[in-house]
This record gives sequence, structure tokens and C-alpha cells, in this order.
Amino acid sequence: MDMAKAVRIDIITKQTIRPSSPTPQHLRYIKLSLLDQLNFAMSTPILLFYPSKGDTSNIHDHIKEQSQRLKSSLSKALTLFYPLAGKITDNSFVECTDCGIQYTEAQVNCAISDVFERPDNDFLEKLMPIDLSSTLTGAIVQCNFFACGGLVIGVSLSHKITDAASLGTFLGAWATMSLGSPPPHVVLPHFVSDTIIPSMKEPSLLPPPPPLILELTKCKTRRYVLDASKVSILKAKAASKCVQQPTRVEAVTAFFWKCLMTISRSKQSGCAKSSVLTQALNFRRRN
Repeated sequence: MDMAKAVRIDIITKQTIRPSSPTPQHLRYIKLSLLDQLNFAMSTPILLFYPSKGDTSNIHDHIKEQSQRLKSSLSKALTLFYPLAGKITDNSFVECTDCGIQYTEAQVNCAISDVFERPDNDFLEKLMPIDLSSTLTGAIVQCNFFACGGLVIGVSLSHKITDAASLGTFLGAWATMSLGSPPPHVVLPHFVSDTIIPSMKEPSLLPPPPPLILELTKCKTRRYVLDASKVSILKAKAASKCVQQPTRVEAVTAFFWKCLMTISRSKQSGCAKSSVLTQALNFRRRN
């Protein structure tokens, strides 16, 4: 079954969520680092799945209660993560004016279990708040309420403002506040601005940013699921004198890279072709 065509997704509401408290004047401007200035104007999207719990016999009241809690806690979280509610100006700094983020709610006429039983990338994209025209905004959120009472939250943050680690910190804070925990239990963000890699003082001297939409090419998306036992086997095979205890990421990445190189070699009449793999790293210290 083609879920993207068979399942109906109805937009309930679209609104702007602003921080519950105004951002102090001395925090209104955060400079972008040089890396952020040179970076694509792209987003870091993620989908979070929450199966239904408790009594969902009255789905209307259930959705209403969840909606109010999500919006209220998101507003409180934005007070701590105030750059997300701002806008990028002149590719130089984030203007934290509390203009808010785009928040959308939608109803889906199927169960969350259907999504896992028949994964469909086209359908999943409809749950994701991706807006290619919103290159200057900090964040977009879409909450999808399923017929079973389950919830899927799609979050998309500007990569010029946050990275994957920052995204995790934001989601953790929002979740903590949604459960009603007081601020002391929330992991606070640390905005380094351009203190580590200074920004270019004259943005006009920077090379033009990469195009937002790359040239369209024919491509396919595949989903692979590896259970724990298979990953353990890959780790054992990947071990060597140089890397005695490879991580799961290293083992799985090396496996797929090796497969891709084999395919490339077969298309080149057996001739080896150079390949390069890039991996994003987190320079933050682990606590």
C-alpha cells in the first residue's frame, strides 16, 4: 500500500509560538561563526515517535490536552533557546527578537504501528515541517496526532544556528518541560557565538553561499535495519591492530562504504576508483 496516497493528513492549525518571557536586551544579537556563515542555508530535521499511552477513548479531548501541553512547554523552552525564535540577518548574526517559530498541528487517520509495518519515505516527509523558503528562520515544528492516540513530532532547526548536539539539547529541554519538571532539571544551552571561530567582519567579502536547492539528480532512498547481533558481528570483523575496538558507527559505516566501493569497481570494469568519506564530529567534551 502506498501510504502517502492512502493515508489522509489534515492540517488542524498553523500558528506562531513565541518565548514565554522576552529575551533581555543584552542577549538580542548573537554573531554567526565563520563556519556558519559559509554553511548551507539548510535545516536539521528529525521525527520523534510517541505511541499512545493511557486512555484514548475520547480522542478529541486527548488531542486537545496534548496540544495545550506541547505549545505551553515549547513556549517555555524557547525562553532558554531564544535564538531559535529569532531570525538570521545579513548572514552575520542571529537577531533574537522573539518573533517566534512556525508551529503546525495535523491529524492522521491511521495508527502509528502502520508507519512501522509499511515504512514509506514519501509519507514520512509529509510529517516533517520542511520549508525550503524559510532559510532565515530558526525552527519549524509540526505535531502529528494519529487516530490511535499516538503522536509524531517533526522538528526542523536551522543548521546555521544549531548542530545535531544542540538539537538534542533543545529536544531534551522541551521534553523535560512538557513533563512538568522545573527549570533546574533542564540542561541549559551554551551559545558560543563566534568566540571559537571568529566571523568575517565584512560579510560582503565572503564567497557566495552554496545554492539552497542543489541540481536535481535521479536518486533512490533505501532503509536498512540491522539487529544488534549483526552489528556485533560487523564490529568483530572490522577490528584490527589499528582499531582494536571499533564503534558501532565505525563498523556499520565501513561495511556500507566497502559495499559501495565494490559496486563502483564493478561499474569501472574492475578498476579501483578513489573514494572519500566525510564524517561530522562533535568537538564538545563529554561530561
